[in-house]
Amino acid sequence: MGWYGLSDSEHEIMKYIWKHEEVTLREVVAWLENRGYTWKQQTVYTLLNRLIDKGAITAIKKGNYRLYYPAITEDELIGQWTENLVENEYQGSLKNFLLAFTRKKSLTRTEADELRKILDEKEE
Repeated sequence: MGWYGLSDSEHEIMKYIWKHEEVTLREVVAWLENRGYTWKQQTVYTLLNRLIDKGAITAIKKGNYRLYYPAITEDELIGQWTENLVENEYQGSLKNFLLAFTRKKSLTRTEADELRKILDEKEE
């Protein structure tokens, strides 16, 4: 299962990067080892490069190592993914998205009121 366009492995690494904001390859590998992962350093390096390619992180070479930074927050990632979902799967129609989302799941009165309030604010 993916996480908003990231693989499970990429998402796991992003959680660490979001929390620490500046990390090295060694730090990521050590953190993963402490969590029970047995990935080789080259595997983690490959995943970090994929995250760079996806625009999720940036890297700056400092001496003999690279520092990795988040290029996007988790909320921004979710927002971009959701916008792409609505655009690509629901022809850009928020109405169609909401209809599909609520087709099998009921909204509470409070949720419905909150949605109405949001929609009213967006109209202004």
